[in-house]
Amino acid sequence: MSRVKRNIVANAAGKGWASINFLIFTPVYLHLMGAEAYGMIGFFATLQAVMFLLDAGLSTSLNRELARASAGAREAQASRELVRTLETLYFLLAAGILVLLLIAAVPLSRYWLHGHDLSPAQRQPVLMLMAGALAVQFPVHLFESGLNGLQRQVLASGTASVFVTVRYGGAALLLWLYRPSLDVFFGWMILTMGVQTWVTR
Repeated sequence: MSRVKRNIVANAAGKGWASINFLIFTPVYLHLMGAEAYGMIGFFATLQAVMFLLDAGLSTSLNRELARASAGAREAQASRELVRTLETLYFLLAAGILVLLLIAAVPLSRYWLHGHDLSPAQRQPVLMLMAGALAVQFPVHLFESGLNGLQRQVLASGTASVFVTVRYGGAALLLWLYRPSLDVFFGWMILTMGVQTWVTR
């Protein structure tokens, strides 16, 4: 199989596996925690989608430049310097996301998110855990784009697939065996997303 075909298959398989995990474990989360708690997980997914707008094309630029480097059109030292520069920007953005969401946790829990089972006092620490999970996950997008630019889609998709399984499956197992609560869920998200970012880097 040619490199291009292999990369296309790897990307499709990775996306498909993530979707399968979502379909498998969504009913489990609903059953264990209830609809209102799962609504907080849905809000987290929305924040994830909005968060990547902050990328502003940085990951795409890294992908393109490392693709040029892999083709011999860019010096290795210049590529390393670019990666370090964009990595620093990404970590600063991640810190900004964390601070902003921590500040926003109180007004969001009191005035924007509503429900019957969770009080504002219960939602606020959950939103703070969400902030931590989003911050540690944010840089992984840059590193995956770098791997893709270096024609390492199989490695990038394989790593992402392993962590998707550990993240969703591990959360379901913890909720079932330990305690079906949002703090357990998002605590697990912080741990697994942080490890994923470190490994992908």
